Amino acid sequence: MKKTGLIVGMLFSLVIFLRAEPGIITMKKDNKQVKCEILNVDNAGTIEYEVDSVKSKVKAKDYISAKVQPPQNFEKSEKLAQSDKWKEALPGFDETLNSKYRYLGFELPSLYWKAFCLNKIEKEDDAVKILEELQKYELPDKSLENYLDDSKKLLSAIYIKQDKFDQALPILTALGNSNNENIAAFSFNAGGEILKKQNKKREAVLMYMRTVLLFPASNPERKESLKNITVLLRELNDSRATKFEEILKKDYPGAE
Repeated sequence: MKKTGLIVGMLFSLVIFLRAEPGIITMKKDNKQVKCEILNVDNAGTIEYEVDSVKSKVKAKDYISAKVQPPQNFEKSEKLAQSDKWKEALPGFDETLNSKYRYLGFELPSLYWKAFCLNKIEKEDDAVKILEELQKYELPDKSLENYLDDSKKLLSAIYIKQDKFDQALPILTALGNSNNENIAAFSFNAGGEILKKQNKKREAVLMYMRTVLLFPASNPERKESLKNITVLLRELNDSRATKFEEILKKDYPGAE
C-alpha cells in the first residue's frame, strides 16, 4: 500500500495540475499569440492548453511567454510587501515560485519581491544571491521589464551600502542608458552617492546636477538630488548652496 501511494505521488509531481484558466501564449514561431484555456503545466514548462475544445501542448522551448491573471497567493504577498509586512509576504512568493505560475509570467516578479523582502528583513546576502542571478535573466516578456530594472536598482543600492562600488558601477552605467527617465535619474543619483561616500564632494555635486538639469520636477529622483546638492555645497562653503535651496523650496514646497 505504501509503495502504491509513493508511485501515485511521483506521478502526480510530474504535472502541476490546475483549474482551466484563460491565458495568452506567445509562440516563438511568428510571435503568434494564442488566446486559450490553459489546462496544466508540467515541471519542464510544457503547457497543455485548449482552443475551441481542441487540446494541444507546447514545450517550453517553443513559446516565448505565457500569461494568466495573477494567482491569489502572489497578489496577497505583493500587498503585504507594499504594506511593509515583508516577513509575512515571503511564503506567498515561494508558493508562486513552486507552482505552475512560475511558467505563466510570475517567476521574475516573485523573485524580485522575494529579494526585496529579504533585504528589508536584513538578509542582504540572500537577497544579493537572487538579484545577481536575475542579472542573467532573459526577458521574453517586455511587460515585465520594470521588475528587471527594479532588481538592478536594488542590487546596485545594496552594493553601494556595502561599499562595493566596482560592482555597482557597471549596473549603474547600464541603467543610465535606459529610455526610462526615472531609471536613468536613479543611476545618476546613485553615482552621486558613491562619490559622496568617497568624499569626492564636488564630483558628487556634478553627478547630482545631471538629474536636476536633465529631468522635470515631476521626476521622483530630482528632489533628492537638490537636497544633496544643497548639503554638499554648504559643506564646501560654496555660496551657490542658497540658490539650490531656493530651487528646492520653489519646486517642492515644504521640502527640507
